[in-house]
Amino acid sequence: MRREYERLLKQNKPMTSEEFLDPKYDMQLDHEGGIVVEPKQAFVMKSHDVKTKEKFFVNVVTHPIIDEPEEKNFVDYNV
Repeated sequence: MRREYERLLKQNKPMTSEEFLDPKYDMQLDHEGGIVVEPKQAFVMKSHDVKTKEKFFVNVVTHPIIDEPEEKNFVDYNV
């Protein structure tokens, strides 16, 4: 997985927020229609599994090209 990520980074330079917001910047899509972005750090949440007491971290990042999360009711997924 790491080798694939490194290969993709060599093919596609990550786009910063400043580049995305610059109208002169030309987005380079990959062969699947995606783009590699370099998100900005927001915050980290620390939690733990109640049963195993194992702790884990969730790194929250932002980038203008990524939509904000939205809440949907379970019924909305059955369309």
